[in-house]
Amino acid sequence: MEQTSFSKEVCSEIEQFFIIEQKENGPVIFHNELELQMLLCQHLIKKFNVQLEYHVPTNSDTFTAKADYPWRTKEGKLQEMYVDIVVNDGKKWIPIEVKYKTRGLVEDGLLFGQPTKNLSILKNQGAQDLGMYGFWKDVRRVELLCATYSNVKNGIALFVTNDPYYCKREDEQVDHSVNYYDFRMTEGRKVSGKLDWKKKDSKIAKDKDYPAFKLDGEYTIHWEHLFNTRYPRSRADFSYCMMTI
Repeated sequence: MEQTSFSKEVCSEIEQFFIIEQKENGPVIFHNELELQMLLCQHLIKKFNVQLEYHVPTNSDTFTAKADYPWRTKEGKLQEMYVDIVVNDGKKWIPIEVKYKTRGLVEDGLLFGQPTKNLSILKNQGAQDLGMYGFWKDVRRVELLCATYSNVKNGIALFVTNDPYYCKREDEQVDHSVNYYDFRMTEGRKVSGKLDWKKKDSKIAKDKDYPAFKLDGEYTIHWEHLFNTRYPRSRADFSYCMMTI
C-alpha cells in the first residue's frame, strides 16, 4: 500500500518524539505502556487532532470486513476493536497501535520522592510469543481498517521493547520448529501471507483468542535502537519497530 504524505508526516513526528525524549528528558525509559501512549499523544497533539482508545464497532454495518476478521468472542460475535491512538487532519485518519513489552529492571530509585532500594522500575513481562502475535495482529487489524474506511489510507503499528528476544537478527540461528516461528520479529525479516502456529496441537493454537490470519501486504522488520546512558545495563536499552501499513 502506497504511503501518503500525511502518513509520512505522522511517522516523522513519531521518530522526532523518540529523539526529543532522549535529548530533553535524558535516557529513554517508559515505566509502562500507558505512560508511553500518553507522552506520545502529548507530542502528536501539537500538530494533529488526536483521539485515544478509538472505538471501532466491528459488529456494525459500517464494518464491512467481518468475513476477514478472525477474532471472535465465545458467543461467536466479532471482538470489539479499540485503536490505541488515532490522528487526523480533518480529511485523513491514521490509526496507531502501540505495544510496549519489557523485561524486568530493578534499581535503587525514588518512590514519592523518597530514596528506595531495589525498586521495580520495569516489569518482567515474558510471553514473547504472545507479544509477537499481538504485533502482527495489530498490523492485520490496521489492514482491515484501511480496506474498510475510505478516509484511512495508512496506519502504523509501533512496538517498543528492551527485551532483546524480540530483536534478534535474521541470520541468527532460529529453530524452524518453534511454535511462534511465523510471528517472529527478527531484524530484516520479510513477512507476508498466512501466519500460524507451528504446533497445531498446542494449547495456544487451540485458543480462540489467537487464531491464524493472513496479511494482505508484505512487510520488513527494522529496529531502531534507543541508547540509555543512565541505566548502563542492557536491560534498559530500548529499541522500537515502526511498521507502516
